[in-house]
Amino acid sequence: MERNSMILKRSVNIYNGFTLIELIIVIAITAILVAVSLPNYLSARERARDAKRKEEVKQMQTALRMYYSDYGSFPTAATTCGTGKTNYIMGCGENGTTCCPCNTTTDFASGTSCDVIYMKKFPSEFGNSRAFYYYSSLTDYCLKIDLENAADSDIANSQNRCSTICTSLGGGTSVFKTNTFAACSE
Repeated sequence: MERNSMILKRSVNIYNGFTLIELIIVIAITAILVAVSLPNYLSARERARDAKRKEEVKQMQTALRMYYSDYGSFPTAATTCGTGKTNYIMGCGENGTTCCPCNTTTDFASGTSCDVIYMKKFPSEFGNSRAFYYYSSLTDYCLKIDLENAADSDIANSQNRCSTICTSLGGGTSVFKTNTFAACSE
């Protein structure tokens, strides 16, 4: 009798772990959950980066409006401003006619010692191939930046609002890509 109970105990101990089939099922379920949640996580990161870009464009708009209030015109666009910099603005310095950034601590300021600060730091992507500033006749400007999420509803709204100005300043009908967010003088 005692021997039968030991055999029974041994057989019970053998079945306490997971079988190979059960482990494969758990791994498969985990893989499915990761596959479903990963795109949502990645698109959330894209939307966060795009929100930052749009906010920086709005800050740039505010800086340009303050400049306009002081000078009665928007700063001109600069195609080159030193080594490695493209598409900056000529709105810094004593008369607002030198190339920005104004100094090592302030990107957009005027006055003899850059004491009238419009923007301490340009948007992170300003001056490279993702963000552009155009101006014309000192009364209109167009800011454009490419977003990662082409399905962002703000893109169509911004393009509709700025289509006329950005088309005339940006050179033609193909001024917008499908993922271009725009801001302009209104």
